Formats: sequence, structure tokens, C-alpha cells
Amino acid sequence: MTLDIRPFWLIGALAATGFGLLVLLVKKTYPDHLARVLSLWGVANLCLGAGYAVRLGPSWEGQFVFHILSNTLVTACLSLEYGAMRKLRRQPSSTGWIAGPPFLVFAVCTWFTFVRRNISIELLVFDFINMAIMILIARCLWRKEDGRWLFADVVAASFYVLLGIATCAVIADFFRDGRFPPEYDFNIPRAVFNCIAAVLTEGIVFPLFLLMVSERLNRDLMVKALRDSLTGLYNRRAFEEIAFREIA
Repeated sequence: MTLDIRPFWLIGALAATGFGLLVLLVKKTYPDHLARVLSLWGVANLCLGAGYAVRLGPSWEGQFVFHILSNTLVTACLSLEYGAMRKLRRQPSSTGWIAGPPFLVFAVCTWFTFVRRNISIELLVFDFINMAIMILIARCLWRKEDGRWLFADVVAASFYVLLGIATCAVIADFFRDGRFPPEYDFNIPRAVFNCIAAVLTEGIVFPLFLLMVSERLNRDLMVKALRDSLTGLYNRRAFEEIAFREIA
């Protein structure tokens, strides 16, 4: 059985590009730290939208754009999302962990597209790398922050885990099939399933990410309202609230 994957690529391209542009437009209203986080997230979604869009182009665009550039852009999206999550949670991040995966995908796709052509193995390695990034993102979000788990973070981590499981199922189906032909049919159920899972996950994680940013913004505003900016000690308003609770 074969399906047409192009409509799902189109949906993914439109949704991801819209998400990215929206985030880049609203980031100016946020403090510097959160604005940088939103910038990373916005660029990540634009990369994903471009990755889907180039696969919708005409056949003359060539193997480089269809196989190499599109896969590199998708992996760049996940790497930038990982960087955005770590910056949001104020965890140290290495440039190598963010820039490395897209370069690795670029090298692998170039090799298996032009040097030793085998698109099936190329996509298998591509899925392995992306699954590893999904696990890193979920691991980052599952960690406690200020001694507690945050609801939006845990839910977003769960969806990254589900996408990782879906990708793992695709990889397992590769090995179960036992065939790695030089060319790859993107309309087979395996490829369509993976695309649908990715589009749905991005669509669900996007509002969760905005909720995560809003939670940090509210917390920062609360700290500024209750603590002195120079010493970090409670101000008069905070003491009044604490005294009211104690008296009650």
C-alpha cells in the first residue's frame, strides 16, 4: 500500500513557517533572556518549514536540495530546539552539541547521495541522529527546576519521547524489512507515519513551548515585584503579603 506524502509535507511547511514567524514577531515584547530563547525557537521552526518546503519543489532542483539540504534543515530544527530548551531552563549548552548534528547529517547525506548512493541507509542514519536529539530534549525537560517538575515541561518531554518512539519504530521497520535499496519510496506507510508523527508533535509542542516561556516570564515578574533588585531581599510588599498570611 502506498500513500501520498506530499500533502503532509505541505502541512508541515505551512505550520512550521507560521509558528516560526509568529515567535519572531512576538519575541520583542519579552525580556532579553526569553527573547533569545524565542529567537532560537523561531529559527528552528523556519528551518523545519524550509526542510519540508524544498521537498515540494520541482524535480529540477536536484538531489542536493531534495536529499541533503532538506534533511540537514530538519536536523538543524531539532538541534536549535534543544539549544532553546536548555537556554530556557538556564542549563549550560555547548555549541558543538547544537551545530554538530546538522553537520553530521550533511556529511552522511552527501556521502550516501553522491559517493556511495543508498538513500535508504542515508535515511536510517538520519533517523538515528534525530532520535538521539529527541532523547536529549526530553532528558533536558524532565529535570526538576527549582526543586519541582513543571507541568508544561513534563508534557512537552512526553511528546518528544513519543516522537522518539515513533522514530524508533521506523528504524525497527527498516531492519525488520531487511532490505536497503539504493532508492527510497517516500510514499510507503513507514515514511508517511513518521512524517505525520513529526507534524503532530511540532503542532502540540508549539503551544506548550509558549506556555513554558509564559511560566518563566510570570515567575521573573513575581520575583521583581517581591524582591529588591539590588540586594535580592524581600521588599515591603513581600513582607506585607507574608505578614498577612501569618496573621490569617
